[in-house]
This record gives sequence, C-alpha cells and structure tokens, in this order.
Amino acid sequence: YLDLPIQYGAIPSLGYGVLTVIFSPIWTTIAKKIGVRKTYLISLTLHNFIYIMFFFVSNYIGLILVASLAGIPTAANFGVIATLARAEAIDNATVRTKKREEGSFLGIFRVFTAFTYFFQVALFTIVGLFTGFNPNVIPAVDPVVKQGLNLQMSLVPLVLNIIATLIIYFTYTITKEQTLANKTRLKELNL
Repeated sequence: YLDLPIQYGAIPSLGYGVLTVIFSPIWTTIAKKIGVRKTYLISLTLHNFIYIMFFFVSNYIGLILVASLAGIPTAANFGVIATLARAEAIDNATVRTKKREEGSFLGIFRVFTAFTYFFQVALFTIVGLFTGFNPNVIPAVDPVVKQGLNLQMSLVPLVLNIIATLIIYFTYTITKEQTLANKTRLKELNL
C-alpha cells in the first residue's frame, strides 16, 4: 500500500525475522516466570498495538520499524507461547480424562489452521472487491484502493486479534500453578 517495488519488502521482512528469532527465548523465559496464560495475553496485546501502528505507516522507514517490531509479539503468538499453551491444554485434558489424546487435538488444530488460509484469502478478496483493488495495476493510484490495502494490514487483523485476545482471556484458564499440578498428576498416572 506504499506503492513500493517488491524488493523493498526484504528489509522489513529481515527485521521481522531477526526480532522473532531474538525474542523467542525471551518469551520462553517470561512464560516460565509468570505463566503461559499471562505471557500469551501480553503478547496478544502487544500485537494489537502493532496493528494500530500499521494503520499510521505512511513511508518506508515506518514500514521497516513497524514490521520489525511485529517480530516481537509474533515470536510468542505464533511461536513458542502458542505451542506451550497447546501443550498445557493437552496436559490439562489428559489429567481430566485420564487418556492421552494428542492426535485428536492436533488433528482439530490442523483443521482450524487449514481454515485460516481460506479465511485469509476470503478477507483479501472481500476487501479487494469493496475497494476496487486490481493486482495487475501496481502502483495503486486510487486512494480508496490504498486505504483498503492499509485496512488489510491494520484494522482487519486488529479486530481479529482483539477477538482472539478476548477468547484467550475468557477461555484459557490454566494457571501456572495448575500446570505444575497437572505435570505432577501426569507422573502419578504414568501418562
């Protein structure tokens, strides 16, 4: 949406990737201290701020900064913390049912993951239809098209991420203490 050639995506992507790698172990350390649930909520909230910042990006330097900063919460949300949260949820279910059912849970997770790809394409298509975006016309000269692309990078993901934050807040209730108790109980059950 900044009308830049494709090669200009390399530096923001590099910053994003580097900060994601750097912050992965930091998020793991934070999760060990305060628990996965709190860490996940913090990282989701940080991601909300990143999406707000994307709305105001109007030049290449801003894109580099915001895209790079996006690597910080991404290291948690789509990396280590999301995996730890899944593991805690599976352990919690195993303690409740006294049966190991990781395969079922991971299968359900894969189905939802596949659905997200469809949902992403559908969102891009819908926003494109409303704004008149034509991928064959680059740069996009129409201000409505530019605003639509901006919304795809900021407002749409912000709304979805706020919904995800609320879902995690209200449904993910496993505390650090409960996680430790679950680990002890799993050893007792030899599971």
